[in-house]
Amino acid sequence: MCCGDEVFQHLHPELAGRITLASVPLRDSDSLLSRQFSAVVCIGTIIHVAGEYLFEFAPQIRDLVSQEGIFFLSGSIRNLPSQENRDEHGRLIIERAPEEIQLLFELGIFLRP
Repeated sequence: MCCGDEVFQHLHPELAGRITLASVPLRDSDSLLSRQFSAVVCIGTIIHVAGEYLFEFAPQIRDLVSQEGIFFLSGSIRNLPSQENRDEHGRLIIERAPEEIQLLFELGIFLRP
């Protein structure tokens, strides 16, 4: 995250109580998992999710988005083979091919039971 909830709410007080910042995948005890939202936005998030957590991350997102809601995912695609790197702050960065991300959808993870 570039900033915490406090900084964000200070910059945009009109959105207080309407926006939540969280790391993914969420812990099983996270109160967000008991809620649904009309929109979930993940900007530059999936590049920081380790491969072993993708299949935990995707169903959590599905469950967070309401039936009529929208999920917006933005990431970095440089047409490189998947590779794992860390930036100067130690944050995980994985460049993924579009096909890898598309696979999450094709496997039916986003189909509701």
